[in-house]
Amino acid sequence: MFNIVLKKNRSLGWSGSLTSSLQQQTYTGNSNSVTINYQNEKLRSSLKLRQNKNEKHSYENYWIEGADGLKSNDNRRDFGDGLGVNLSLDYQLNKKSNLGFIYDFGFGHSNMDIRNTSNYFQNGIYTNTLLTDAEHRATGRQHTASAYYDLKFGKQDNKLSITGNYFSNTPETTIDFTTTESSGDRFVVKSPSMVDYKIYSGQADLTLPYQFAKTEAGVKFTNFDNNSSIFYQNLMNGQYITDPLKSNEFEYNEKNYAAYISFERSFNEKWSAKAGLRYEYSVVNGNSLTSGQQTENSYGKFFPTAYISYKSNENHTFNLNYSKRINRPGFRAINP
Repeated sequence: MFNIVLKKNRSLGWSGSLTSSLQQQTYTGNSNSVTINYQNEKLRSSLKLRQNKNEKHSYENYWIEGADGLKSNDNRRDFGDGLGVNLSLDYQLNKKSNLGFIYDFGFGHSNMDIRNTSNYFQNGIYTNTLLTDAEHRATGRQHTASAYYDLKFGKQDNKLSITGNYFSNTPETTIDFTTTESSGDRFVVKSPSMVDYKIYSGQADLTLPYQFAKTEAGVKFTNFDNNSSIFYQNLMNGQYITDPLKSNEFEYNEKNYAAYISFERSFNEKWSAKAGLRYEYSVVNGNSLTSGQQTENSYGKFFPTAYISYKSNENHTFNLNYSKRINRPGFRAINP
């Protein structure tokens, strides 16, 4: 007689969690999240809701020495909040392939109240003081979406991965500030800005674990769009008048095409090496709607990578590496 007992897979079905945290900086902040999971033999899914609120007080001081000297300090209060949702799905088509989708949406405020005092000097002699009270009010919306497909094939578990990504952020910011000089002159300024930037990307990666070397190859395309409208407005006779010399509407687009291949091999238990080559071609277009100036640029570059590793024993490993990289500017730097 046989008594066969089948154990239930506890990871299948519904599950959930609730997380709450309290953070004490200068002021008290909090964050909360709720996660609901569902899983069966083929599908894994998760839904997460999140919320946060934060506030802090900080001081910043800096001092510039020289012919044109400056002593400045900020008394700043930062406060903000946010809401978000994240949905992820992963479905197994068969033993060799699966596809998935991830979506995330975030909405929040990022605010600052700042009092700045700046003392100016000429060759060490005091000349003027500017006292500025500023209010930063920013609202942001972020969307992120990713879809992927993974396939294993062949006797050696060759793998193909295809991924598509989308990201967008549309922050809207208004800065109201009042500056008073030591002479008594007073300036009231409003600086509203709207930024809309999006990133699209798609890539395919192939892994071939040959006996002579593990081979990896892939291609990728990325498109960046950044459209900015930044205005500087002076309060004159009860009305805000836009200063065209300090305002700017700007469109920026960058397309990157990339391809790579690499080989990795372990010669024995002590020696291993890897070598790869990546090529990137970029097309950049900047258009200032305010000045009517348009700039175009394109360039292509190779980026080699190589390393060799020697493991003398379990406690000591020696590595020799070479790589060439490129650093691209952030969105704050590509708008003149």
